[in-house]
Amino acid sequence: MCEAQSVIQCPVPMVAASAIAALSTAAQGLADVQRDAQLCGPASVYLLVIAESGERKSTADGWFFGALRDWQRERVAQMAPEVRRHHADLEAWTAEYDGVKQAIKALRKAGKPTDAKRDNPRSLEDRKPIGPLVPTLEIEDATPESIAHRLRFDWPSAALISAEAGAVLGGHAGAVSDR
Repeated sequence: MCEAQSVIQCPVPMVAASAIAALSTAAQGLADVQRDAQLCGPASVYLLVIAESGERKSTADGWFFGALRDWQRERVAQMAPEVRRHHADLEAWTAEYDGVKQAIKALRKAGKPTDAKRDNPRSLEDRKPIGPLVPTLEIEDATPESIAHRLRFDWPSAALISAEAGAVLGGHAGAVSDR
């Protein structure tokens, strides 16, 4: 941390906050923290750095998040064939699913019973290909809905990072009640 502070030339608390944020981001998907006998949860932190423009906040974050970004880039590249296979499998599944739906519609339109075909979509739904989890470690200036979607379908942990606190705290997700 001292080396980072001397190179970046910014206040020590800013360097410490960036280091802690990167460590938390790296650990939160791997382990939970046992705070007492009944309280266990992710190794997440909430940090707020108040500094003027040009005080090197982004530089400090870049110093510590660099290794995580490199790992993410490498992992995404390694997963590219798996992601392409999933897209192909999903396209084939979608075509089959759409075909079954069209067959049911055609039977209904012709006034014929659809009972025999009704279970086909259900069984197909059970076979829908599930995509690989692709690392997305940082989320910037996102809506609560997009964050929830990314955590559910892309990667189960992330750091919500914003250069402007108002984007996080001023939105409807961070609204403070006056009660």
